[in-house]
Amino acid sequence: MTHQDPYAPPGAAVAELVNPEAPIRWGRILTWGALVFAVTAAVYIVSGFLNSSHKIYGIGVDDMIVSAASFILYFSFLRTTLKRQFLQLAAVFLTSFLFGLAFSVAVNLLLMAMVDQPFGGLVSFANLTWSVAVCLLAYAAWYALARKPVA
Repeated sequence: MTHQDPYAPPGAAVAELVNPEAPIRWGRILTWGALVFAVTAAVYIVSGFLNSSHKIYGIGVDDMIVSAASFILYFSFLRTTLKRQFLQLAAVFLTSFLFGLAFSVAVNLLLMAMVDQPFGGLVSFANLTWSVAVCLLAYAAWYALARKPVA
């Protein structure tokens, strides 16, 4: 049995696992942003085909599913991100928003060409606020769980 001092510094140099100056991988951010947008669009398209108008306490079921799915995707993204998590999460959110805006513009232009009437506004600030809240909630949940040691 050895009697080593647990408070003594290690004998060998401890290597840094992650380079603190590591560049942000933009391809990964674009992929996650596209994934969040695709899941959101798929849920709304399927609920549109199923003519889903169910509400629970005034909130549509499709909105609840989209919020839960985007929360899980944002949380999963944060679990696999090593440095600058908030900056990268903001980039993923912005990428997803820009994909949604481009899709909305494309659908508006298509409807304008076909029936001479667009379907409505491009951006709903209530939905945007809700999406930001879900994104920040995912960050808060990740931050709360990231500080706890894994047993």
